[in-house]
Amino acid sequence: MNLREYTSTETSAFVERLTAAAEAELEKFRADADQARQDAAVVRQQVEALLAESTDLRAQVESAHASTQRESERASALERRVQESDVTVSALRIQLDEANGLTAGVQAGMATLRSQKQQVTALLGESIEAFDALATATTVADLFTKLIEQVATQFPRVVIFRRKGPRLEGDLATGLTDSVDLADLAITMSEDSIITTAATLGVYEFATAEQLADSHRLPGEVPAFAVAAPLVFQGETLAVVYADTTEKDRGEAHAAFAGVLAAHTNVLLSRLTQELKIARELREYAQMLLHEAEEMFVADTKEGRTRPDRLRRLRDTIDFGRQLYAQRATLEGPGASGLLEEEIAALVDTDPASEFSSAVADALAETPAAKTAS
Repeated sequence: MNLREYTSTETSAFVERLTAAAEAELEKFRADADQARQDAAVVRQQVEALLAESTDLRAQVESAHASTQRESERASALERRVQESDVTVSALRIQLDEANGLTAGVQAGMATLRSQKQQVTALLGESIEAFDALATATTVADLFTKLIEQVATQFPRVVIFRRKGPRLEGDLATGLTDSVDLADLAITMSEDSIITTAATLGVYEFATAEQLADSHRLPGEVPAFAVAAPLVFQGETLAVVYADTTEKDRGEAHAAFAGVLAAHTNVLLSRLTQELKIARELREYAQMLLHEAEEMFVADTKEGRTRPDRLRRLRDTIDFGRQLYAQRATLEGPGASGLLEEEIAALVDTDPASEFSSAVADALAETPAAKTAS
């Protein structure tokens, strides 16, 4: 065998080996490809299963999200309802508090009304007893004294102010401290006071501590409550009864009690007409004497008499008038003796700037009052 044949033989064998190896490799590759295809099919099935599962899960998620949205909206709606309920509850609680307050107020009002009813019932009983006591008076002075005694059952401090011209002067009193002199208690009608208001309007007046703080009152501590009522005869205010207390439980019912007693006193004054009539006639007589003195003074002025001469003659006229008045007043009792002096004082106080009033004041300053008039 030559080299060509050997080479051809070896080449053929080598090719056959290569071919067999290639076929074997190709067969293995085919087997691997088939396995890969099978694996790919499995993977594809798994992917398809996963995709299906993912789609289902996505559907579930979307369903859950939709459900969550609905629940969120429901929760929001419930929260709004809760807030509305809270507002309603708050409003109802306020209404309940107001109702409770109203109930408490009604109960307190009823308790007050019961207390006031008890006070009024008690005061009514005391008023009847006071009426009986006042009815026993036989003179104006006695009547006023009994009035003070009865008013004092409800007020610890009581004063009767007599009307004297443009002034109200302390006349009778109970409950005053030693530091208060009854003679110093005087009020001009122009002063702001429930006392002057009662005298002017002819009705009883009352006031609390706040109202009394800036108006006239008796000396000392500001009272918690005070009342003043007029004592009137035939339309003329003779006096004013004033009463006060530091106790805080006094009110309108007690003021009405004092007002009723004063009104009853005014009725009883009509039974004492003779005494009051005499007092009025004597006051008019005193005024006439002063008028005559004024006419004589005016005549002396017109005649050109000197002022010392006119004052001397005026003093003589006043002294003579005092004697005439004293003679008439002596027959009527001691209660009428001071009316002339009251009229003289009222004349000077009412118009101090007039020539006659000034002359009277000067004349009185130079001579004491006559003994018969003192």
